[in-house]
Amino acid sequence: MKIALSIYFFCLSFVVVSTCQVQYFPFESKHGSTNETLVIKVKTSNNQTVDLKSMLEDNKNYVVSIMATWCGPCKLELAQLQGVQEKWSKEFNTELLAISIDKPDDTAKVFEMFDKEGWTITVVHDDMAYTAKELKIFGIPQVFLVSKNKEITFSKKGFKSNLVSVLEKEILKLQ
Repeated sequence: MKIALSIYFFCLSFVVVSTCQVQYFPFESKHGSTNETLVIKVKTSNNQTVDLKSMLEDNKNYVVSIMATWCGPCKLELAQLQGVQEKWSKEFNTELLAISIDKPDDTAKVFEMFDKEGWTITVVHDDMAYTAKELKIFGIPQVFLVSKNKEITFSKKGFKSNLVSVLEKEILKLQ
């Protein structure tokens, strides 16, 4: 009986520890063939290549949308987020960042889409999709709430029409 009880508590503690681990937003990845650690680089609208980390300022929360130009639900999500961008920035110190995982040759296409739609959300192009790899994304859109200390506090797969209200409740928990 003592052995069974010990095994039970060991398993229970393992489950608690493994499900309570903090996940931070990734700024590094492993190269696919060399396994070398790489700093994740993204392209900006003015065609500069910068470290992804530089796009997430300290002392701000971020809603990060992983998206692509060919993804219809991504466009619906971004349109909703555009509608609350200014409010969330002013009231909740929360900024929006879209990370495109379009193929490498489509950098211009990413920024053209945002211009055409009139979206002012900051967008970058992760042409090697390292961010998606590190976040284990197998479908888009996927949105993440990233706290001031770069901890992922909430994530949502797929587009839902109530996304803004769900995110706002989560953002309020960070205030």
